[in-house]
Amino acid sequence: MRAKTHVSERLACRVLGLSRSVLHYESRKQDDRLQGRLLKPDEYPASWDPQTDNRTPVWEALHQLIRAYNQGGKSAAGALLARMPEKSGDMRRLFYWLYNVCAERKKQPEEARACNELITAWHAIEAASYDVGHINVQGSFDV
Repeated sequence: MRAKTHVSERLACRVLGLSRSVLHYESRKQDDRLQGRLLKPDEYPASWDPQTDNRTPVWEALHQLIRAYNQGGKSAAGALLARMPEKSGDMRRLFYWLYNVCAERKKQPEEARACNELITAWHAIEAASYDVGHINVQGSFDV
């Protein structure tokens, strides 16, 4: 099964340390065979909340962040990142890895451009997440 970025699902799961069962993909019947593909970022539901989803892999979190960034800009992506700050570092490593795969190995400029936009805006997204306030993170400890 191949993703739209032509990165095999198996390879992506191995790199991320995930079970293949946690990735979202849709199945469709074609010629009496089930075909599957990974969902595009804009196909993920906008109503998704990382605090109520108890099995959120980094892959899904990153694609939800891309969706929020594409639909609402840096402030929307920052608000989403504020609800899952513990995944920030892993998401950043994943989109750098995806950029390298798309741009250098697979020569897919459209997918590489989407990753590059997020890389470029990352500091502004993190700043927006701090403006909103990180949820479930202890701010300070007064003694």
